[in-house]
Amino acid sequence: MKVTLDTEDILHDLTILFAIFLVYITFQHRAWITSVISRFTTTSTTRKPSSTPKSNRRKDEVSSNNKDKKGSRVGIRLTGVDENEEKKTETDTNRCKGEHQSSIEKSDYEILYRKPPSKIRLEWDSRPTKIYVIKKWHDDTATKSLAELSKWLMDERSITVYADKDALKDLPQLSNIEELEDASHHIDLILCLGGDGTVLHACSLFEENVPPIVAFNFGSMGFLTPFEFKRYKEDLNSVLEGQCYAKIRLRLECSVVDESGNTTQTHQVFNEVVLDRGSSPYLSSLNCYCDDRMITNVQADGVIVATATGSTAYSLSAGGSLIHPQLPAMLFTPICPHSLSFRPVVMPASVTLKIEVPSDSSASAFVSFDGRHRTELSKGMSVSIKVSNWPVPTVVRTMEIGDWFHSLAVHLNWNQRVQQKSK
Repeated sequence: MKVTLDTEDILHDLTILFAIFLVYITFQHRAWITSVISRFTTTSTTRKPSSTPKSNRRKDEVSSNNKDKKGSRVGIRLTGVDENEEKKTETDTNRCKGEHQSSIEKSDYEILYRKPPSKIRLEWDSRPTKIYVIKKWHDDTATKSLAELSKWLMDERSITVYADKDALKDLPQLSNIEELEDASHHIDLILCLGGDGTVLHACSLFEENVPPIVAFNFGSMGFLTPFEFKRYKEDLNSVLEGQCYAKIRLRLECSVVDESGNTTQTHQVFNEVVLDRGSSPYLSSLNCYCDDRMITNVQADGVIVATATGSTAYSLSAGGSLIHPQLPAMLFTPICPHSLSFRPVVMPASVTLKIEVPSDSSASAFVSFDGRHRTELSKGMSVSIKVSNWPVPTVVRTMEIGDWFHSLAVHLNWNQRVQQKSK
């Protein structure tokens, strides 16, 4: 028996087998093949080599338009600075709108953590020309200091100074100070002479963009007031020349929602929002939701949702944790809870909280925002809480982490005790 092999048939069969083999290999190693092809075909989008170490590569950009019909502020550039090499991280802004970015960067073969900048340098595109000054109420020392400061700004720095009605009444000798009617449009810089409460009041005047705040300590605590007035010329010259640092402190956007689901109030909160039982003899009953998922029912005198800045205020008195102000987070703290196991919780800045008075509650509740705008919440009403898009840039003397611990030790006697004698 003689078998005749047709060369064309053999080649045809081999071609089919080879094609099947290629399909199989492509399917099994498709990820590797795709990455190889992309490396050879990509031209304009190929990442340029950098001499900067991988751990220091990051790009944190925050921007917003600063033009409006009532005038414009000068441009502000907030630049992230590397802790070791003092390198800029390409952050350029006219005003700081708090867009939160992921801190995880994915490359072709690995996932890298992008360390946030340890310092934020504040610079100006042009010289500030409009400054709002605010002082502590009914404080003679602050009033005299404000008069001296305003005169220096107008005479030596040729700056237009604005103040509110109450401050103008105390400064009749300075007729060149203009009354501030609408703070939201044309102020370049805020100068506070008072305590932490004065800074809170200044922030409440700005529902959206907040200019940088320089706070001089005339109060009792001083977590937010790092500057001493006796050095105001030296410190302000550095600020006006753009040779200073700033901390970006988050605010909360809180909305009161009625029984029909309509928003009746919206407030920007710098320290905390507090829901409590008021004068009712009954414990508050509050349903708490995180991203529309119910997490617990609160049976307590109330609950506090605080920013990292507010963690050293009311929340701390209620047993809450201390949080560094650079940490993007919300602190959920119960007030005298019925359950001993109900402990404070630190929430990420990306979530939205909702606290609701249930329809079967024994009584209504009350809500206040940084101690203001106290409102009764009837059954079925709720408060929605999320991190605001409009943070507060506060100018600081130093960006060192140890400076915050020093403030805790000075103002709160944190972990201060009598040293035991050595044997």
